[in-house]
Amino acid sequence: MSATTPSTIKPVPKKGWLTRLRQRNVLPGFGLSMGITVFSLSLLVVLPFA
Repeated sequence: MSATTPSTIKPVPKKGWLTRLRQRNVLPGFGLSMGITVFSLSLLVVLPFA
């Protein structure tokens, strides 16, 4: 476990991907649409139990 943990914790690929996404600004409304989708899905899940 200790041998595989450092490779998964290494933030190099994630950091590079995030910076690349920020520099490019490919989908500026992607975060907003994803937030709306997650919000609606959570509402669909929570409302029946409310």
